[in-house]
Amino acid sequence: MKKLMMMMLLFVMVFPVSVFALDYEIDRTVITAELLTDGNVKVKETHTYSFEGEFNGITRTLIPKENTAIMDVHASENGKDLKVEQEDELYKVHRSGEDETVTIDIFYTIEDGGEVFQDVAQFYWPFFDESNESDYENMTITIVPPEPTEVKAAYGFDEAYNTAQVSGGGEVTFTLGKVSSGENGDIRVAYDASLFPGAPLASDKAMLETIQADKEALDEQVAAKLEQRERWNRFGPFIIGGLLLIAIVISFQAWKKRQETLQEARRQISGTGRFPKTSMSLPAMLAFSSHGQVTTKAVTPALLELVRKGHIEKLSEKEFRVVNRGTEFDHESRLIHWLFDEIGQDGKFHVDDLEVYTKKKITMNATGRILMLGGNRSGVNSASINCMKQIRSHDGWLGLLRL
Repeated sequence: MKKLMMMMLLFVMVFPVSVFALDYEIDRTVITAELLTDGNVKVKETHTYSFEGEFNGITRTLIPKENTAIMDVHASENGKDLKVEQEDELYKVHRSGEDETVTIDIFYTIEDGGEVFQDVAQFYWPFFDESNESDYENMTITIVPPEPTEVKAAYGFDEAYNTAQVSGGGEVTFTLGKVSSGENGDIRVAYDASLFPGAPLASDKAMLETIQADKEALDEQVAAKLEQRERWNRFGPFIIGGLLLIAIVISFQAWKKRQETLQEARRQISGTGRFPKTSMSLPAMLAFSSHGQVTTKAVTPALLELVRKGHIEKLSEKEFRVVNRGTEFDHESRLIHWLFDEIGQDGKFHVDDLEVYTKKKITMNATGRILMLGGNRSGVNSASINCMKQIRSHDGWLGLLRL
């Protein structure tokens, strides 16, 4: 039990920030920046958080700009001070609870936050930037001058663009609404330089024209983006439709090609184009190389293959004799039966026997066709022509066997 307690204590000591706040929403954020005559800026931030589950407090990152400093950071809830712990630019406000909605005020001073020039003084500040990891559901930023006066310039960038509202006393309120995490939103406000007699001079040059020129450039940039967005809204659907059509055509062609490939594969597997599993005989190899067709050229190699295997004995150049009918393949047995039983006699085969056999078969077939055609002279002539073609074909067989 002691060891378990020590491990839990060590875990809390090493990873305190990971459990500082679990699940929450920042419902409302109101920031008020009061400009002082000495150039410093007093800031009050009021954050309303809704927590689900246990929590230990809130965190706020305050990053000073160059030549400025964040001073005197403290926090309270309903006037009651809260403990604030600083780690570099991260401030942790301790306030534990569970399933609560709390409103916490954070106070700090931006030293030299106001920049004074020959003609105007400006407050140019990012209260949040793209490093922010939380969403602000409803944010309002108000800039208050040292005394009621005229506003020389007031505008915001990115999320703060076109959100500035100027009151009669010179206060400027930026109503940003929801600000998502990872967004920028600098604000820029300028007043007459005479309102800040105690502030150091940042530059003895006039600055108002530059501030106004920057505003014009910002407006042009935003207008260009809006025009580009409208152009995309007009032509985007057609571009997307075209790309989608191209994708459909390419997909259909790919599907069609795949179907053709699968069909050819099925034909190869189930048809005459089947690939051999292990080995093939010489006639089968010739048939495979001829797209499954057995031609007259295969007779002589088939006969010589049987001689090589010892199934047939060659008695002379034209005469052969069966020695062993126990062949390896069925088509070899059929060839032996055809040559030595149907064409030859007594287990012997002579090349001249094939010539007599083939001419007799062709003549019988042709005669049958002529008798069926009767008096049709054109049909008789056609049958005669087919007969002569078959004779020439079988003569090719004989020629090959004589080789």
